Amino acid sequence: MKPFKPITIAGGGIGGLSLGIGLRQRSVDVQLHEAGAYPRHRVCGEFISGKGWQIIQSLGLEKALLDAGAVEARTFKCYGPDRISQVLPLPSPALCLSRFRMDAYMADEFVKLGGKLFTQKSADPSMRDQAEGWVWAKGRQPASSRKYGWIGFKCHVTAYPLQADLEMHFGNDGYVGLCRVEHDKINVCGLKRMDEKLETLTPQKRCTQWALASMHESRKRDLQESTVLEETICYTAGLSYRNQATSSAKAWIGDQRTRIPPFTGNGMSMALESAQIAVEPIHAYATGNLTWPIACQKMGLMMRKQFRARVAFANLFQHILMTDGPLNPKNVLIKHLPWIYPHLYRWTR
Repeated sequence: MKPFKPITIAGGGIGGLSLGIGLRQRSVDVQLHEAGAYPRHRVCGEFISGKGWQIIQSLGLEKALLDAGAVEARTFKCYGPDRISQVLPLPSPALCLSRFRMDAYMADEFVKLGGKLFTQKSADPSMRDQAEGWVWAKGRQPASSRKYGWIGFKCHVTAYPLQADLEMHFGNDGYVGLCRVEHDKINVCGLKRMDEKLETLTPQKRCTQWALASMHESRKRDLQESTVLEETICYTAGLSYRNQATSSAKAWIGDQRTRIPPFTGNGMSMALESAQIAVEPIHAYATGNLTWPIACQKMGLMMRKQFRARVAFANLFQHILMTDGPLNPKNVLIKHLPWIYPHLYRWTR
């Protein structure tokens, strides 16, 4: 039997790690390069919904993540500028766990399976177009131009009384979501238009101000009275939601290939889904049954088929939500939410 061809993964988020785990479960020789170290916090809604939970189960990780403190989310409530929804059931349960814990656990699992992990070591960007067997999973990258004008931010707080397992607040310049993660902490994660005037504030006040800018008036005091855990604060400026990968002939997965606005709560799931799609073509390449260009093409075509409609709808929906006018679409949405949200959930998954 011929030895498997080796695979190198650039990027150690959940997309890269789940791909590494899936390949190691098939005995493929994998090394993974992560520019940072584990554990660390990332800007993330920390909310796995839709098919993502099924993939966690298929990788055999569900019990360990629940043992690590993952929390099930079953209800949600939406807040607009002038309207508040009732508490509604999620169409299917979601899994909430901090990236601080989840990434570190998945990295340990990858190593236990025999994967070679290199932390605090960036992969050489020149290899992206030159080498066979390289997969790029480096996540959403900040845009080089400030014209995109978005800041993604995240922190954990304590003593915030959630009104549902997931709270979504839609403001005039962004949105923020709150959900419970391990140890009764609340993840506060959102997207806001960039504002130069806030850059002189301390990180804690800056993150709080960004969240308050989108929160409903009835909930602002609760957030102001909560305790922000400073070590959890992180943010990324200059974000774009244009897809970076335009060719099917490259091995790019997760946000590196397909991006969806974070308000959908489906970004983590899509990273897991794209990794799952990539496992079989890459395994076929590693065993000599596919050439690298054909494996990349198969991955790209399958991801395009699986993600194109939901990303197009989510981008249109975000544009509508960020539009203000006499008939505020956010308030109209929340008014009709009880009958329309199952469709919105399905269309973004």
